[in-house]
Amino acid sequence: MKALLCILALSVLTLSAFIEPESKTQLSTSKHALQFNNFTGAGVKSTHLTHFINFANSASTFYKGDVAANAQYIKDNMDKIFGSDSLNFFVVIQTEEVRFSWLVWVTNENLVGSLSGINRVNPDWSYLFLKFIAPADSDDYVLITPGSKGEGVGQDTVDFITDLANIYEGGEAGDECTCNDYDTMNIGYGLINGEGRAWSTICDAEGVTNAHVYTVDGLWISIKPKNCYYTLYVSQ
Repeated sequence: MKALLCILALSVLTLSAFIEPESKTQLSTSKHALQFNNFTGAGVKSTHLTHFINFANSASTFYKGDVAANAQYIKDNMDKIFGSDSLNFFVVIQTEEVRFSWLVWVTNENLVGSLSGINRVNPDWSYLFLKFIAPADSDDYVLITPGSKGEGVGQDTVDFITDLANIYEGGEAGDECTCNDYDTMNIGYGLINGEGRAWSTICDAEGVTNAHVYTVDGLWISIKPKNCYYTLYVSQ
């Protein structure tokens, strides 16, 4: 947590009242670019990347453009090698080259990474993966697809997300979405602090994000409140 206080001191101090210290969480954010850029957190080793790339290509060979089957196959195989009873993988796939940014929760192991240009069958696909506090198997894993919503997300939360986007997302309604890092951070922290839950936030410009993640209390949604699309979920 100390490493984050230097960069996001005010937000982290506000957040600390809501997140139990034993969860040992921290946040990572990307720089916006076309596709999930090639990024690795401190906990990512070459063996993680090698296996992920192999699994991504095998999945697309087996399942072609079936995003759900691809994500499930990659997760299952990463879990078998690198997972445990309580720490396992989330897999996010973007199916087109679009502007993006993300603000996601990871453990202090900082095992989080993103990859593009690795899939021979689906070359436009890019990936975000992370290891987080979650069982290997659970009915609470969901594939968040564009426009979908969990049963735990009520109209008050939808309205709050919309208000945050109207406040913090740059530009006017109808402008091009850039998924600006600072906008995403402000919206993400606004949602975390406003609802007192550990929301993760993934922005994309065209609504092409599919996230296979563990969720709690039905708290997940894919929404376009203004110009950008947001995939949002709570895993603890």
